[in-house]
Amino acid sequence: MNGDDNKNHLAFEESLTDLDDSKGKLLSSRPKAKDYEKLSKALRHNLLKRKSQQRSRENSSGE
Repeated sequence: MNGDDNKNHLAFEESLTDLDDSKGKLLSSRPKAKDYEKLSKALRHNLLKRKSQQRSRENSSGE
């Protein structure tokens, strides 16, 4: 193995280490299950609210 090959091999290993580090950061920054639960409840609430507003508009315009 000559000097250039050795440098390339070391650079490749460093890039793999960087990938592992960034993967760990991504996994730790992922939203938790509780966050999904909160979001789901909020979306469901907004949807029901919108549906009831639409129904009341339809009822008032239909009369």
